[in-house]
Order: sequence, then C-alpha cells, then structure tokens
Amino acid sequence: MAGALQNATGLQRWDSPGRAPLLALHGFTGDAEDFAWLAEHSRDSLDWWALNLPGHGNARVDDHDALALGDFLDVIEAARRRIVAETQQVPILLGYSMGGRVALHAVNQKPANWRALVTIGATPGIGDPVRRMDRLIADEDLANRMRRQSIDAFLETWQAMPIIKSQDSIPAEILESLRLRRLRNDPAQLAAALVAVSSGKLPSLWDYLGDLDLPCLITAGAFDQKFCAIAREMLPKLPNARMEIIPKVGHCAHLEAPDVFLSALLAFLVRELPE
Repeated sequence: MAGALQNATGLQRWDSPGRAPLLALHGFTGDAEDFAWLAEHSRDSLDWWALNLPGHGNARVDDHDALALGDFLDVIEAARRRIVAETQQVPILLGYSMGGRVALHAVNQKPANWRALVTIGATPGIGDPVRRMDRLIADEDLANRMRRQSIDAFLETWQAMPIIKSQDSIPAEILESLRLRRLRNDPAQLAAALVAVSSGKLPSLWDYLGDLDLPCLITAGAFDQKFCAIAREMLPKLPNARMEIIPKVGHCAHLEAPDVFLSALLAFLVRELPE
C-alpha cells in the first residue's frame, strides 16, 4: 500500500444532525465538493458526508506506484467509523463512476457495515480476463501520458471525450466550480489513482453481487448506453435492488440533472429505508 496520505482526505459534512447519514464518493478528477449542490438541497432528508479519494484534491499519496485498492478502502472505512461515532447510525454509501466502482468493493467487503448502496454510472468490473487486460493496458497508457502533461493540457483532452463531454450540460452554477477544482489536481497523483483502481486491475465482482443483500439503487444516465446496459445486467443479480435511468443525461447523471437524480434518490430511500 501507499502508506499514509500526505494530507487529510478532506472528509466534509453538510451538517444535518438526526437525518440518515450518507457517505458520497466522487469520480475520477473529482472531490468531495462535487456533492455540495445535492447536499444543500436535501438537508431535510439526508446528512451528507463526502471525502477526497486518494490522489484527488488534498488526498495526496507518498508512493504513487504502491497506491492500491486497499488504500481507498482504508479511507472509506475510517470515514465510516467516524460517521457511526458521531451519528450513532449506519451510513448509506453512494459512489459515482470510479467512486461507484470502489463503493461496490467496500460493500462487498462487509455488507453489514452499510445501510444501503447507491451507484451512478458504475460497474462491478470486467469478467473476461482478456478484456480486463486490454483495459489495464489502456489505463496505464493514459496514466503515462498524464504524467507528461500539465493538468490544463490533460483536462482539455479528457473533457473532450464523448463520455465526459455530456458534462457540458451540467448547470452553470455547478459546472464552473467543478472545473476550477479539477484544475487543482496533480496529474501524477491522478495517474496513480487511475491505475490503482482501474477496472482492468480490480477483481470482477459480478459473481458476488448475489451476496449484497442490502437495499441497492443502481442509476445511469439515459444517454450513457454502456452504463445503462451494465445497470440492466446488474439488476437481476442483486437480491434487493432498484434501477433508475435518469432521462436526457449522460454519464454524470447526478450533476447533469441534479434535481431529477435527487428526486430518484430520496424516493428510493423513503421506499426502502422508512424511518
């Protein structure tokens, strides 16, 4: 493992004492502040917490080459313990894209630690070993290019990718702050995180979805055909799951249509986790 983080992981709380606690995990290049709009607009229902995953924001690592899934799971577990200590409640875990992938591994490790799981544009992994190796090679190639670029140059190319380009539709009040925070990242740190939790490196969880007996909400944006297909394939394998396809948006569904996503999330929680 990469050892101690150079800085704190930026665990943040939008304080709503007495409400159901929810820990949110951002996607690649994101940070805890990605969830600010959702948290501010659901204070009456949820006690939002979020952290910076390793390699993102101020959560910088000492040894890039040693960063591994275990480091991500360690900071999530530390956050979970703090939430339980402060709220006396079992938290909900939510993850988007890279954060959703890691969330699935955290819940798979110990489902009883979490009250529910919510994923946005996430995958349990790649079952086929040839495809998994192809993905790892592609991610390692991208990471090597990132290490030679400035953050501005990398983001210019990355944000033009079709799966990311739909984020141009994120409401202006959210998008500008998001872009400014991305520019504060270090490409070498991001590259380390990309490889550490690449879906080409992590073990596939497809065969273990049946063990996740907690309530699950699996979401994807309607324009994100790849992850809509993954969501539909996950649904029958999970014992207690619902699926929501968010209309007229792409991969970053929770920010491209934050009001629609939040309505779907709150409806799920009312239905599955009544007070």
